[in-house]
Amino acid sequence: MQNEDLLRSRELLELQEAYPYTELGLLTFAERCINKLIPGSHHLNEEQADILKFMFNGKKYRAIQANRGIGKTALAGIYCAFLLIH
Repeated sequence: MQNEDLLRSRELLELQEAYPYTELGLLTFAERCINKLIPGSHHLNEEQADILKFMFNGKKYRAIQANRGIGKTALAGIYCAFLLIH
């Protein structure tokens, strides 16, 4: 059990180092998630990057309003996962 906890701690530190708590770290993390988890060859587009920047730099209470198909739910999930890493 102790070895598993130690391994998880190391893996978390590696993630935190690979994707630091910065705007660039979030965008890099999002690009990786979108590219690897969504079937096909999807990449983070400019609108999605703007939404993530707003989520990262916005005030305490934020709302996102965008067209259908932009991936608001996926972006919110990616942002939450990024926050959980940190």
